Amino acid sequence: MEPFWKDVITWWNIKRSDNINPSDTEILYGYIPESKSFYALNHYLLIAKYHIFRTRNQSESPSLKVFLALLENKIKLNVIFVNDQKQIFHDGVSVKL
Repeated sequence: MEPFWKDVITWWNIKRSDNINPSDTEILYGYIPESKSFYALNHYLLIAKYHIFRTRNQSESPSLKVFLALLENKIKLNVIFVNDQKQIFHDGVSVKL
């Protein structure tokens, strides 16, 4: 697994309690959801692939920091504060920032 993908999966596991470890095939074709909470993950993986495409076309390497900025701009966010922590809800799935 490429370092960028490890960073993305580590970020997901820190923000969520799912602790996933998708294979290269699952990253390529989509993670098979055990619950609706993984629909958001598949959406994020698509945006990560778009980020890789954009950076490689500019002869750059993908980075988690730039991906997270892109993610924030690409997804229509509903932001609320829970226990003084900012959280995003996308399709009913909470992801802490």
